[in-house]
Amino acid sequence: MSAWPPVTNGWIDGGRKLLYGTDNGIYVSDRKNKEQIPRRVLETTSVTQVDILEEYQLLLVLSNKTLQSYPVSILHPEDNNNNNTPQPKKIQNHCSFFKTGICLGRHLVCCVKSSALSTTIKVFEPNDAMTKAKKQKGLGKLMSGGQDELKPFKEFYIPTESSSVHFLKSKLCVACARGFEVVSLETLETQSLLDQADTSLDFVARKEGVKPIHIERLNGEFLLNYSEFSFFVNRNGWRARPEWRLDWEGAPHNFALSYPWILAFETNFIELRNMETGAVHIVPHKNIRMLHSSTHEVSLAFFLFTSL
Repeated sequence: MSAWPPVTNGWIDGGRKLLYGTDNGIYVSDRKNKEQIPRRVLETTSVTQVDILEEYQLLLVLSNKTLQSYPVSILHPEDNNNNNTPQPKKIQNHCSFFKTGICLGRHLVCCVKSSALSTTIKVFEPNDAMTKAKKQKGLGKLMSGGQDELKPFKEFYIPTESSSVHFLKSKLCVACARGFEVVSLETLETQSLLDQADTSLDFVARKEGVKPIHIERLNGEFLLNYSEFSFFVNRNGWRARPEWRLDWEGAPHNFALSYPWILAFETNFIELRNMETGAVHIVPHKNIRMLHSSTHEVSLAFFLFTSL
C-alpha cells in the first residue's frame, strides 16, 4: 500500500474502528479484526490531520493545508447512494493545523494559520440549526444546501509562531515561541501562563531555544511539557511542586499522559517517566512519531508508527 504508513489517525464507531489519514486518502480498519486490510473510504491527497465531532456527525480533514468537513456517513460508502455522494464543505484555507475541544461549554474547532512571524487563530462552532436539520430533513438534502456546518465564533492574532492549542474551561492555551499564552475567548485578552513575578521560574527564561509543546491539567494544577523539561504550575502561573521537575534525555516533539506515566516521543526513542516514583524506561526505535492518543477505553491508548 503506497500510502502507508499513515500520518495521522483517530477513532470512529465508539472506538471500534480506526481512521487513518495518509498521503493518498483516508482509510478505515476494524480494531478487532487484525487480519483485515485497511480500506480507503475517501480519496484525497496529503492528509495531515483528521478528527470527528461525533455529536454533530462531522468528519474534519486537513488536506493540502485546507480544512474541510464531511458527513461521517462518507466513512460508510456501502450505505451511500452512488448518485448522491456527500460533498465536503470548505472551512479554511492556509491552515497549518487544527484542534477540537470544549471551552465555555461549547464544542469548538480552532483553525491555526502559523508562520515564523505570526499566528492567526480562527475559532469555529458547529451550527446547531444544521444538526437539527439533519435529523428532520435527511443528510443528502442538507449537504446540498448552502448553509455552513461550522460557523465563525472568534478570531485572534498572536505576533509569533505557534505549534499547538489546548482547551481550558474558559480559555485557550497556545504554545508559541514566547511560551504558553492564555487567551480569553470572552475578551480575547492574551497573557503569559507563567507569572514573571515568580523567580523560581527563571530557569525557563534563561534556557534559550526551549520549546513549549504540551499542557495537561491535573488536580487543579498544570503540567507544562517543554522540549527539555516538564514541571507544574498552579492556576495563577506560579511554580507548584517546587521539588518536582523532569529533565528529558532527548528533545521530545510530543507527549502523552497515562497517569502516573508520562511518555515523551523523540525521533529515535520513547522516554517513559513515572511521575510518582521517578522510574525511567527508554524504548529505542527509528523514525518514531506519535499519531494519536485517546481515552475511549479504560486505559489511555497510544498510537504511533515508524517509517520503513
